[in-house]
Amino acid sequence: MKILRTALFRSGMFIKSVFLKIIFSIIFIYILIYNSPLFPFLGNNLLVYDNIKKTEAIVIFSGYGNINYFNSSYQNRYYDTIDVLEKYPNYKPEIFILGRLQQIPEQKILESLFVNYGYPKEKINIIYEEFSNTEENIKQVSKVLDKKNIKSIIFICSPYLSKRSKLVWKKNAKSLEIFVKKTIDWPSDRNFFDKVYDKKTILYEILAISYYKLRGKI
Repeated sequence: MKILRTALFRSGMFIKSVFLKIIFSIIFIYILIYNSPLFPFLGNNLLVYDNIKKTEAIVIFSGYGNINYFNSSYQNRYYDTIDVLEKYPNYKPEIFILGRLQQIPEQKILESLFVNYGYPKEKINIIYEEFSNTEENIKQVSKVLDKKNIKSIIFICSPYLSKRSKLVWKKNAKSLEIFVKKTIDWPSDRNFFDKVYDKKTILYEILAISYYKLRGKI
């Protein structure tokens, strides 16, 4: 019995030692990956923007495009649009707004902000429908643009959504000239919590683009 107890004790110590090594290895790898240049490199490959010029319309996607969602991104999209409008005096393109249908729809908030800014209300087109994904959003707004015979747009969305969106636009609106704006919240060196959030967004977008390619959506 004494030999058995000794064997069990040693086995338990060995298992505990292996378990602790595995845990510390996982933590080390996690920290190494999250603080390596990997994510900035992957993230940079998701960022797309064009040199902006006057177009017939501006299309705004107010959300982030991923599974996490905070009801604040519409503020950045508002300032992005104002930046375009102030770059070209007397520029009055049609504005199309898509967003999340919260208790107060983001589209309505943005419309109020633009009207308060002095933009003609009749030039603002709100799409009061929340589609299931980026592809459906683009397909539906493409139909609206086509009905209005619009041939060129400035597209404003969250930074990491820019590449996937432009690929989907090209797939579903081949005759449309699209200029993606570099936004005011373009990724840069920020605090730790912002970086963690960016990494989740980057992973989501990489998986989403891979899925879209496999399904022939882009």
